Amino acid sequence: MKYLVLIVSFLALTACSTRVDLGAAADLAAMDAEVVPRVDTSVAIRTFDKYCYRNRAQPGRVTAALKADGYKLLVTDRRSKMFGYAHPRRPMVAVINEPSEPACLVFVQRDPQLANAYNRFVRARHSNARAVSVPDLDSVVIAPGTPSLVFARDVDGTDELMMLIVE
Repeated sequence: MKYLVLIVSFLALTACSTRVDLGAAADLAAMDAEVVPRVDTSVAIRTFDKYCYRNRAQPGRVTAALKADGYKLLVTDRRSKMFGYAHPRRPMVAVINEPSEPACLVFVQRDPQLANAYNRFVRARHSNARAVSVPDLDSVVIAPGTPSLVFARDVDGTDELMMLIVE
């Protein structure tokens, strides 16, 4: 993306608690990478499974796996304890390292196939999962257990977010 560095710089200047690694942004821009890429539906689901689902409630393990796979820390928001990792050819992954409510998020460009694939992913692993209504989110499913898992999916303009929160 040609204007990646400019956009990331603007975000850094407008959000006081947010820090953008300009070196990582420049590396991604040099590779003509999208911060939030368009990927195949199966790639989005595999990314969510590998980093978020398999490492739920373990932000340190998510971070280690991302770094091992060549992801670069791009955005840090210390206030919300959110760390966003980007890769030139894979979905962006963010980790919220809040001990009382850890979360993992995957960002991709809008995909009309993703809603069904995401729902199948959740239902295949948690037959007891139930949908709940949450304002401003397209889909939220809770899988009761100890701890309970909250799966959320949201479409915002041209981007989609898949999220796993461990309660």
